Amino acid sequence: MKEEIYRSQFRLPYELYEKLKDAADKSGSSVNAELVLRLQQSFDNPDEQLKKIQNKLAVQELKAMLSEASLTVGMMNLLTKVDTQTPETAEAAEELFNSLRNRLANLGDLEQRVEEITSSIITE
Repeated sequence: MKEEIYRSQFRLPYELYEKLKDAADKSGSSVNAELVLRLQQSFDNPDEQLKKIQNKLAVQELKAMLSEASLTVGMMNLLTKVDTQTPETAEAAEELFNSLRNRLANLGDLEQRVEEITSSIITE
């Protein structure tokens, strides 16, 4: 079923139009889409807006954690390929490996954190 669209023309101050256009450009959307989004948000319940913001923050935290873990594991894998025949390189490799292991430890139990974050995402 096709959504009904009311077509119209509205007048607004040019300065407001410029702000709307800048926001649309930053978000990669059209001026119309930006206008509709902002107008709809003005009618949303403040609790709904808060839920949306909390969900976005939770997703960003999750992405950052997974990215950090992935990067650290990748670096550890690369480190296993380093030639450690000389004492200097062996010592440096061990030091770096321990540092990377500590980075992973600082992330804590990743599976548990992912579960906590995903369960904190508020569904509508």
